[in-house]
Amino acid sequence: MPEGTLARAVLQPRSVALVGVSADVGKVSSLAVRNLRKAGYRGEIHLVHPRGGTIGGVAAYESIAQLPRDIDLAMSAVGADRAVEVVRGLGERGVKAVVVVSSGYSEAGVTGEVLERQLLEAAREHGTRLIGPNCNGLYSGPSGLSLGINRSHGEAHRPGGISIVSQSGALIGTVTDLCARGGGGLRAFVSTGNEVDLTLTDLLEFLVPDEETSVIALILDRVGDGQRFRELCRRARAAGKHVLAFKFGNSAPGREASRSHSARLAGDSSVYDVLFEQAGVRRCATLAELAATAALLDARGAPRSSGVLVASMSGAGGALMVDALDERGVPLAEIEPAVVKSLEKSLRFVRPGNPVDVGAGGSANSRRNFEILRPIARGRVSVMLYTPPPTKEYAALYAEAVADFATHGERDGSCVIAVVMDHSDPEVIATWSAAGIAVVHSPIDAAAVAANLLDAGGVRAGPQERAAEWHDDSVMDEIETTELLADSKISFAPYELVSEVSHARAAADRIGYPVVVKGILPGLAHKARHGLVALNLESPDAVEEETARMMRSMREMVPGNGDSCRVSVARQVRDGVDLLVSIRRDQEFGWVAVVGVGGTFVERIASVRILLPPVGDEQVREALVVTGAAAQLDSIGMTVGEAVDVVGAVIEQLAEVLHGAGRHLETIELNPLRLGPAGSGAVALDALGIVGPNLGK
Repeated sequence: MPEGTLARAVLQPRSVALVGVSADVGKVSSLAVRNLRKAGYRGEIHLVHPRGGTIGGVAAYESIAQLPRDIDLAMSAVGADRAVEVVRGLGERGVKAVVVVSSGYSEAGVTGEVLERQLLEAAREHGTRLIGPNCNGLYSGPSGLSLGINRSHGEAHRPGGISIVSQSGALIGTVTDLCARGGGGLRAFVSTGNEVDLTLTDLLEFLVPDEETSVIALILDRVGDGQRFRELCRRARAAGKHVLAFKFGNSAPGREASRSHSARLAGDSSVYDVLFEQAGVRRCATLAELAATAALLDARGAPRSSGVLVASMSGAGGALMVDALDERGVPLAEIEPAVVKSLEKSLRFVRPGNPVDVGAGGSANSRRNFEILRPIARGRVSVMLYTPPPTKEYAALYAEAVADFATHGERDGSCVIAVVMDHSDPEVIATWSAAGIAVVHSPIDAAAVAANLLDAGGVRAGPQERAAEWHDDSVMDEIETTELLADSKISFAPYELVSEVSHARAAADRIGYPVVVKGILPGLAHKARHGLVALNLESPDAVEEETARMMRSMREMVPGNGDSCRVSVARQVRDGVDLLVSIRRDQEFGWVAVVGVGGTFVERIASVRILLPPVGDEQVREALVVTGAAAQLDSIGMTVGEAVDVVGAVIEQLAEVLHGAGRHLETIELNPLRLGPAGSGAVALDALGIVGPNLGK
């Protein structure tokens, strides 16, 4: 069955059949018909009940054999022991896809595993596809389809662009509720259960081309086909969609608990850090972070300006929030002198700045203060840290002022997050939720959401911040460092350095597609943070487009010095395991090495290990195991012993170059160093050097 046909059958079915629903309103299965009606499903509804009759105003057939042919979608609510025959019968009638909600399969032991295999065999006899078993069904807003029996299926959902795919049915209700509180609207949600046939990745593929979906929120313990998942997420990003993920089953007990529920063994958390980073997926540490990020991206859009505006009810509250933002590397917005002057008239006890202590102005001035701040907030993230004021009346005034502040403007990237750390004023939370403000309960969650939003908008560092902060005279760029290592035995991907768009196209033609294009500026350490890395470019047009974009961006970063802007066009090295391997000078030991998981995400997860000389095989082995890098080696057919040999040799080469370069060179870093399939060694994909202070290069 073509993917497009299957996707339409699941998300936009023209007809639905329900098998196993009850006419007894006291039974859970009776909710299925009621939920479909309540959601406004406009297609044909067919029921099967052994006694026939009418259920929820719909006439029921006495057997599956009486159903009309070629129904798009069906739900089986019978027990596991009967579901095999139900699926076989539905397949005989040409049903395209069946949702099996019953449990008692592989998650229940050997007998259930047998039933699960039989279930799949029955579906394949007639080309029917399965969602589940052991799942909670699905919802598709534009179709009015609410096919399931848990609470979320019986609720009215605000229309929107958030689509949720979850390997946990129970967690969907929590996330849909949290999304609604943050002002987000739902396009769809699907519970995939045991994934005997259709998987989370299959459902992701349905959503990539879906015009109704703007944000894809994934709740998972593992993905199975990592390479396909990564490619689909990249396609989703190219289509303008944001992909977020919450992964559960990260600890050893958590993985076992996940397995007991779904029979899947949850994937290693550190491996998923790398996968998500490579796929462009923003990983969320909590369901609250996932929902708040999704809601704001859907309702408000990604922010267009860097820097966060912080308002608080007290100076200490502002400090808490700023500390949390700083931990995430999130900059504060600058407040213009004219705005400061306006605030001075109403902030009686403090000097205006960011964070803004609105409590110092008193409740009577709260609305005026937020009106003054509105121009700064437009197109950027604002965070309000709330602490209870002296009276309920004051609380109501602050709540209304912030709600009014948040509701001005349409989907222009103006995102407001509120931190409410206690439950003393539920009316305030209700007011803010109704205004589309994402309410979280800690500064840490708020900072995480703010970082996600800025990353989604590509404005973690805006033009002013970039000009002030990115340049570092001590940095040797990738090309300088690669040339420094030219005489070593370290391999690099073939590349050419160009300064014009047409030359980039010609270089790519010579090197061979796919290629990687990277912007090169003197003194720039982190290219990816500034959007100066483009991977998997497979055509001359794509190379020209990305090169032109990077050249424009770099010229903005170095006004009047466009001659320093260059791009590197390099061969795209096939997938492998990415490591960070670096060496730095040390006063006590001469030098130390650093080994760990590679890629830009290494800075967030701190998945590295310091090795002291002399570096032997055991130290390298321990570093690979402890950081989680060793767990990825099976995917490329390399043993830990082979990886130890490769990494050890690279460290030895770096130490020789460091020693021979003289004391002005402080650090050499390879990130990533990509390990290839067994026997192919490693290729350095990026390199960075750091020279000592005040010594020049």
